[in-house]
Amino acid sequence: MGRFISDDERDDFWDLSALTPKRKNPVPTFSKRVELSEITVSEEPSDETKKSEQAKGESSFSFQSVKRNEKGQKICSSYEPSDNKFIKKVVISEESQGYNFYGSFKKDAERYYNETGEKSGFVPYFSSVPQYSQLNEEQKNYYFFWRDCIRRGEYIKCDYSYFWLYIYEVVNLSSQISPKEGVKLLCSVWREYRKQLPAIDKNMTAWVCDYCLIHGLSCPLEEISSFVAEIIEFMPLKEFYLASSSSFDEIDADYIMGVASDYNWHMSKLLNSEKYADMFLTHMNASLKEPFRLLFENGETSLDTDEVRSIRYSAFSRSLCGYFTRKSIYVEYYSLSSSEKIRNTVTQTVKYAENRLRAFLSVKSRLSAHTLREDYKKAIDEYYDKLVCKREKENELKTRPAYEKLYDAEERSLSFSYAESIERSSWDIARRLAPEDELSEDFSPVKEEIFVDEASTAFENVAENEQKSAENESKDNSYGLSSSHIEFIRALSENDFARASEIARRAGETPEGFSDKINESFSDFFGDVIIEITECGCAIISDYETEVAEWLKEN
Repeated sequence: MGRFISDDERDDFWDLSALTPKRKNPVPTFSKRVELSEITVSEEPSDETKKSEQAKGESSFSFQSVKRNEKGQKICSSYEPSDNKFIKKVVISEESQGYNFYGSFKKDAERYYNETGEKSGFVPYFSSVPQYSQLNEEQKNYYFFWRDCIRRGEYIKCDYSYFWLYIYEVVNLSSQISPKEGVKLLCSVWREYRKQLPAIDKNMTAWVCDYCLIHGLSCPLEEISSFVAEIIEFMPLKEFYLASSSSFDEIDADYIMGVASDYNWHMSKLLNSEKYADMFLTHMNASLKEPFRLLFENGETSLDTDEVRSIRYSAFSRSLCGYFTRKSIYVEYYSLSSSEKIRNTVTQTVKYAENRLRAFLSVKSRLSAHTLREDYKKAIDEYYDKLVCKREKENELKTRPAYEKLYDAEERSLSFSYAESIERSSWDIARRLAPEDELSEDFSPVKEEIFVDEASTAFENVAENEQKSAENESKDNSYGLSSSHIEFIRALSENDFARASEIARRAGETPEGFSDKINESFSDFFGDVIIEITECGCAIISDYETEVAEWLKEN
């Protein structure tokens, strides 16, 4: 007969606590809870770290005490760029996470850094996140061969995956590649492959900025100046690419216009015509260069403190890099694109420059730029005034035959001795051409001893006659019209159309023919016609009735 099992024993059957290991009691603590935001660690980098950083020449900022920011992230560096007036402060911190998700990639990159490949034809390779471990032997060999060519300055065929693998390698290998050299490598392959691989612009624009900010480097304008205007739309921090004022001359005006203008001349309808497109491409940016220099070098870009903005983000977003490379970046900057004052000035400058170009092309100006300052207008006017003068000289050379220059008078100052030599030469020629018996007594040269005196008297007489002629001309106010013409004008001014018609009839002309003669004379002397033909006949133009009445009083 079996043993009776009590209810307690039946419940103990399901108790598994005896089978599990016993937990140790936690060690009691008597310290209060500390928030991460309260932690401030003062650590000075070791001498080895300083020497390593200085040897690589990568840091333009000074070492500071290592602290933690408000999120508990360890601050690696903090500096204020001296060569970018738009960026006020940069703080680089370590990312909070401590996992090393792509740690093996860095080890592989270090192992393959000096690997070389055999010459090979292109081998396709695709990966959304390319890594060395994904490459087969042929792909790996082609990548190393392609990388060898890149290092020699030869840019052979590649696809997106090989390109991104190379970029990841440069970004992660700061221990093998100094930052100054690294940014050149990034920009060179970007510059050479952006036409072949157009999708790289978006990531490269952001990653080059991140790379420079992390390592305290200036914007590499000299490396990307040829296409900086084409990548404006992809720039997450546009102010970074506006480096020192001394570099403004090297920046295409398209870049500044794209960052801080509400109007873009590339949208002008005139560019649809080949006749005008070349002129726009040649002169618009060139004419904007000087006013933009005034804007950025004469203190116009100083913004109010309330316009300072800040941004915090994780570096190298969408790239392959471990937490040791993916730093947290905090930037305080003056936002050029959001400043109403700057945007208004740049917008008005672009519009005014297009108006002047339109005028040069004899096309109606349609853009409003009334609020633009005079010094900016003057800078643009001087550019186009030179174009106008150049065009006039070219037209003069085209319309005037070359042989006409041979008949131009020699440029000389007034000289009596030179005039005397001409007089003597003319008499010598006359003697040789005319028989002696045909020469009259009056046909003889002026005596040498009295030539200068007579020449002086002749010049004085000419000057006196010209002066008298000018005085007589000023006194004669009839504009060369006859008394009949004057009476015709007087009749019209008194609205006596019948008498005016009779005067014209007696002169043997119609009133219209009489009016044409009068208008022609007034156009030469007065500058405009004074008689118009109306439905009722000839009449004095109402705008000139007062002037005509005054003129009639003197005639």
